[in-house]
Amino acid sequence: MLQADRRSYIICVASLGHYRLRTIRYVKERMANELTIYSGTPAYDRYIKVLSSRDVDLREMANVYGPYQVLFQRVPVRKILAADNVIFDLNPRIPHVWILMLIRKALRRPTTLWGHAFPRRGPSSASDAIRGLMRSMSDGLVTYTRSQAAELAELHPVKDIYTAPNALYFRNEIGFSENTTRTDIIYVGRLESSKKVLDLLMAFELIAHHLPDYCRLVIVGEGNLRSTLDKMVSDSPLGRRIKLMGHIDIYESLKELYGRAFVSVSPGYVGLSITQSFAFGVPMIISRHEPHSPEIEAAVENRNCVYFESDDVNALAQKILSVWQDRRLWCSRGAEIAHFCADEYSVEAMGEGIIRALKRGNDS
Repeated sequence: MLQADRRSYIICVASLGHYRLRTIRYVKERMANELTIYSGTPAYDRYIKVLSSRDVDLREMANVYGPYQVLFQRVPVRKILAADNVIFDLNPRIPHVWILMLIRKALRRPTTLWGHAFPRRGPSSASDAIRGLMRSMSDGLVTYTRSQAAELAELHPVKDIYTAPNALYFRNEIGFSENTTRTDIIYVGRLESSKKVLDLLMAFELIAHHLPDYCRLVIVGEGNLRSTLDKMVSDSPLGRRIKLMGHIDIYESLKELYGRAFVSVSPGYVGLSITQSFAFGVPMIISRHEPHSPEIEAAVENRNCVYFESDDVNALAQKILSVWQDRRLWCSRGAEIAHFCADEYSVEAMGEGIIRALKRGNDS
């Protein structure tokens, strides 16, 4: 009996953040030698740690950024054109994606785009006209949320659309630690102006005297505001209760930090840290009026989060106090919060979405 030719699939993207490690390993293991991954470095933001060939089986590419973050890469053109399916970034600022997608279309080979369905300002943004043209040229789309998949299904009814919910951990890693003392407020994310970490620091200073001395503010991350925060903390009379931890991506370390937190805070726009917080059963305080990332879909007010009015430090301070006063209620919901995350935002769910997109729904 003749053996069928091996299929060939490619993921070729601008970069893969280190937080994608579990998902990429899962996809590689499930697809074995059928899949080749090409990923660039550095990321558009120098504070984002990216995956390398030392972390997982992938081919590294050098990223060169031009004006307006237009990205240039030397990609394996022949392999891309010969592959059964290719996943590129849904990012209009990558010229070779447009060109190779057109050539593959002429060759009658499908191309799938993966990323944010719409610009940060939403589908009504003027820039969505360009992104919309890119979406229409593809054969398939991979989104981060079900709501975005539903919106795209209305805009592109004849296109294959898949959901790969942004995930960090395997199902068996997600859970709530019942027997821990929870006295900390935690922030995890980049230290940049759009994240508004300075507002969180000021809010903590406003209400710290209403909290026991053992209550701390723990800030995890790096960014261009690190030196500013260092100085503010060193000058603050509350300096011993404010911990700047730097970048941490080790699961056990983060589990320990979240295990001591009664709440996490997103003082600016929400990113992937929301599902991270929920993975450990910790509710989140969220700024209401922000250009949030798609992960905001996971937020259910008064079940796993509460909102405060954006840019209002006093409102943020009062929400922190409110959650502290109701901490027993929130702790009683911890297992439910984590269970929801395990069901909806696991590595397995994300990985299977990517695999379905590559194979175009065909498991054979």
